[in-house]
Amino acid sequence: MLTDVIAALATPPGRSAVALVRLSGCGAFDVAAAVVRPFAPDAPRTARLARLVHPLNGEALDEALYTVYRAPASYTGEDVVEIATHGGLLVPAEVLGALLVAGAREAAPGLLGVLREAGVDEGTVVDLGCGSGICSLPHYSEVSRHFAVRYVTGAVSLLCVTSPGAVARTAT
Repeated sequence: MLTDVIAALATPPGRSAVALVRLSGCGAFDVAAAVVRPFAPDAPRTARLARLVHPLNGEALDEALYTVYRAPASYTGEDVVEIATHGGLLVPAEVLGALLVAGAREAAPGLLGVLREAGVDEGTVVDLGCGSGICSLPHYSEVSRHFAVRYVTGAVSLLCVTSPGAVARTAT
């Protein structure tokens, strides 16, 4: 399990009405409190309106909705804050940058990164189908979404070890 707070854009960068920035980990609420004003972690699973500010100079970045998910009742099992900002390139990038300045680190990309960020230690045996489904769920056609949901829910199961070398050795 990771001990630091990670932050990442949960939506693709680019032209959009809304972008989602996600904070996860022990201390996520402290990082959020430096950027989200006012921040109230006492109302989990409730969207709240707040002003987002830069933690160093207090400059307003956006007016946004945020939602708190308390551990262990979140997808990763850790404290999570999801911030729905205005979309586009600039605002989400500035909000992510402010969260990094406030103490978060940027999340690692890719399947192993997703699993690692979800608290799965390297060398742990995981269901590869579930991990793959997590990564592909938002991306493809209706048919692909159908199969991704089957992977995520465990209907399709393939175990592997979360070490890239072990996966390569298992595949040969």
